[in-house]
Amino acid sequence: MKIIPLSKSNIKQATDLTLNCFPWLKPDFDDYPPLVFKASLKPEKYKDVFKKSKETNYEYYVLMDKEKVIGVTGSYESLKDKDEADWLGWTCINCKYQGKGIGKKLVEFIIKKSKKNQNKKFLRVYTNIDKAGFYEKLGFIKFKPEKKINKWYTRVDMQLRL
Repeated sequence: MKIIPLSKSNIKQATDLTLNCFPWLKPDFDDYPPLVFKASLKPEKYKDVFKKSKETNYEYYVLMDKEKVIGVTGSYESLKDKDEADWLGWTCINCKYQGKGIGKKLVEFIIKKSKKNQNKKFLRVYTNIDKAGFYEKLGFIKFKPEKKINKWYTRVDMQLRL
C-alpha cells in the first residue's frame, strides 16, 4: 500500500469511494468532493469552488492497494484562519479495509505534512460526534461547542497543536 497524490488517473476512484463513504452528500454542498478534488488538480479552472467554500489550497492524496484506491485524505486552508491552521480534508477508507489502522496512517500523513509548514499552529478537522473519539486518540481536542445539524449529524470541531 502506498500514499500518492490525487491525480487525473485516480480521481474517479477517489470520488466514488468518498461518495460511498458519505452517501448523504449532495452536489450543492459547499465542498462537494467531486468539485473539491477537481479544484485541487486545476485550481485556476475552479476559482468559483474556492470562493463558494471559502477554502483554498486543496491538496488530496489517495492510498493505493495495487491499482485500487482504498483511502482518501487531504488538507486545505480555510480563509477564516489560514494564517494559523490547516484543515484535514475529506478522509475515508474503503469499508473492507477499516479497522486495520489505515485511517490513522492517513491522518498521521497529513499531520506530518502540516508540521512541515512552520507557520501553522494547528491542524483542524470537523467531524460527526460519533467519530470524535478516533481523532481524540490522535491528540485532537474539541475547540468549539458541538453543533447539531440534523438528527444524524452533530458537528464537532477539533484541533491538534502542531
